[in-house]
Amino acid sequence: MGTRQGKGGGTWAHWQVAMAYAKYLSPEFHAWCNAVVRAHMEGRPAAANMNLALSAREARLFLKQALAIGKLAGLAGNQLLIAASRSTKKAVGFDMLESMGMGHLVAPVQDPLIIPSKIGADLGISAVRVNHLLQEIGFQIGDRDHKDRPFWKLTPAGEEFGGTLCDVERSNGTGQAQQLKWPSAIVDVLREHMKKAS
Repeated sequence: MGTRQGKGGGTWAHWQVAMAYAKYLSPEFHAWCNAVVRAHMEGRPAAANMNLALSAREARLFLKQALAIGKLAGLAGNQLLIAASRSTKKAVGFDMLESMGMGHLVAPVQDPLIIPSKIGADLGISAVRVNHLLQEIGFQIGDRDHKDRPFWKLTPAGEEFGGTLCDVERSNGTGQAQQLKWPSAIVDVLREHMKKAS
C-alpha cells in the first residue's frame, strides 16, 4: 500500500491485498471482484462478468438445495451430483461440474445392471428361480410390505457385490415399483452355484 500527495496523488494497494480486503467485506463482493480481475487479466470486458458473482452465489445455493432434494429421492454418488448439477444449470444457467473442468464423471461400476428375468434368460431358468438362488447365496432376503405383499431386499453381501434397488415403472402402467438389479457378473456367480448344487 502506498500514498502520494499533491496533484495527481492517491492511495493504491497491491491487487492481492485488495482481494483479501474484498473477502473480508463479504463473500459476494469478493466473488464479484474475482470476476472483474479475472476478466481484466484475460483481456475480456469486465462488463460481461458483472453479474457472475451473483450467478455463482445463486448457483451455489440452488445446488445445495438440489443435492438435499436428490438425497431425499434416494440418489447417491455420481447420480446425485449429476442430477443436482443438471438441475442447477437448468434453473440458473451455471454448470458447477463444467466450471470445475469435469465434463463427465467416471461411473463406479461400468457394468450395466440387469434384472432377474434377464439373468434367468441367460441361465435358462425362470426369474423366480433366480431370486431363490440369490437368496441361497446370501445376496438378498425375502420380506413382506405393509400390505403383506412379498418383496426382495439386499443383504450387505448383495450390496457389496453391486446389487442396486432401482425405481421402475410398473408393467401395468399404474405407477412405480422398486426392483433389485445386478451387475452382469452375477450370471457367472449363479451358474457356478448351480453347478456346485447339482
